[in-house]
Amino acid sequence: MRHLSYTTRKGFTLVELMVVIAIIGLLVAILLPALSAARSTAQAAGSGSNLSGFGRGFMIHSTEDKGSRLSTGAFDHLRDGDVRKFGWVADLLRLKSANPGKSLDPSNPSQVNEKVADYVGATNTSGKANGLKWKTKTSNVHFGQADGPTDMASADEAKRRKIWEDGYNSNYATTWHFSRGDVNKDSTGVIPANMNPVTSDPSKCPLDGDGPLSEKKLTGGGVSRDRIALMGASRNGDGADASVTTAVFEAFNTFFGASQKVVTTGAILVESFTDGMTCAFEDTTLGGATGEKIHEINDIVPIHGGRKTEVTDGTAKTNLFTGGYAQVLFADGHVAKVNDEGGFQDNPDSWLGPYKTTPTTLTSTAFTINASGYDEVRDSIWLEQIGSAGGGVGGGSVE
Repeated sequence: MRHLSYTTRKGFTLVELMVVIAIIGLLVAILLPALSAARSTAQAAGSGSNLSGFGRGFMIHSTEDKGSRLSTGAFDHLRDGDVRKFGWVADLLRLKSANPGKSLDPSNPSQVNEKVADYVGATNTSGKANGLKWKTKTSNVHFGQADGPTDMASADEAKRRKIWEDGYNSNYATTWHFSRGDVNKDSTGVIPANMNPVTSDPSKCPLDGDGPLSEKKLTGGGVSRDRIALMGASRNGDGADASVTTAVFEAFNTFFGASQKVVTTGAILVESFTDGMTCAFEDTTLGGATGEKIHEINDIVPIHGGRKTEVTDGTAKTNLFTGGYAQVLFADGHVAKVNDEGGFQDNPDSWLGPYKTTPTTLTSTAFTINASGYDEVRDSIWLEQIGSAGGGVGGGSVE
């Protein structure tokens, strides 16, 4: 009797394996952009949720504060005083309504504020501190120094580390309106370029504005509160204090302990609040007077959904993250997208409204605005004084 024999087939042929790999590669190529978009959307939603939580805390603060202020000022150890007592971060932590140090913008790879470097002594504080807030002291006011808070003069590592763990940090930037109010003018009736109209404290300190934004200002200022921006994701700093050099890295490790890994060498620290009315408005066809100063909000970055773009200015080139949007918290408590749609060369330029006159020179501090930059924010963000509202640059409805 003849027996039939069967050959058992094992595994794939080379051709079949190559087909499977090709199909997997095709699926990955199709799915990756969708996954990236979904992650970006989720991160933006997380940022908006953080900002909404902050906004609720500011409303609570205004009901408890004698002056109905939304905060006690900026997160700025040198200008505003001990960050555990003064500034919006301390306010929210005291109220236990939010924890800024644990509620970071997830889209931003830069997670540490420049002001953390100030309070740990990682940056040079000589001559930069506000003597009015520090009882005539202007240097060495960071934690761990004799001129700093007395309870931290000889604190052990656990006590120093607790400041970080408690949440005294943020990678969101506040606006000048929120932190300082309207800009005060100098004795000649103008706003100086260095934002230091009152010279008894250093530049951009509390006396250079009429006080943190308050319910009184919002009610009587004449500007609809849904146009007054409070904060958004913070841009990387562009000064010497923003770079985490080896010395800065070591100072952080000494203060918090090496196990914390708060920063890494080569990282960039983020800004804390915007610079105020530093942009000279020259295009009178847009409604402003020649030379009129308006607010630049350069430290709020449209980080969500953008793309890396090469920008050319003459012969200089640089890469900017353009075409995205910022999640911005407004004074009525709502959070809205503000899109990067115009500006430099009438293209998205990584700034909202006023933009750097020479964006390829990243250390440039001069700002300007054109029609497309104006159109970006005219219906969303107010860029003038609140107390002298009357239309013009910044747009928005007037009550």
